[in-house]
Amino acid sequence: MRAAGALILLCAAVVLSACGGSSSTTRVSAPPLSTTVAGSLASESDAVAASLASHDACAGRAHFDRLARDAQRAVSTGAVPAAYRTKLLAAVRRLGDRLPACTPPPPPPPPPPAKPKPEPEHHGKGNEKPHKHGKHHKHDKQQGEDEQ
Repeated sequence: MRAAGALILLCAAVVLSACGGSSSTTRVSAPPLSTTVAGSLASESDAVAASLASHDACAGRAHFDRLARDAQRAVSTGAVPAAYRTKLLAAVRRLGDRLPACTPPPPPPPPPPAKPKPEPEHHGKGNEKPHKHGKHHKHDKQQGEDEQ
């Protein structure tokens, strides 16, 4: 979180130095950094800090990746004056080095086991044997005897 704060302060210092001011002494200052670039980098840095404050390292890493990409693009396109390039990229690198690892959340718990099917109801004492119908049984026996 400290590195995010340092990056914000660096961007703010660059913006303020770009504003100039009246002074009785003349000093040579670095060329100004566009407020658009400084504001964009500061916003992304704030998003990293907010994600880390809410203990969401994965979102923090995603915001950091965007910040690092945009900082590199701003430097390579000349949007960041040469006087600030090394400090900006070093601050971004330090921030990335301090980010916690992105550990994905654990998988959801398995669904509860299915309820067992209720057993069919028996009407009786429960120890009865299936009924054999004597009528049919006799009939089959008589046919067998007739055939012999």
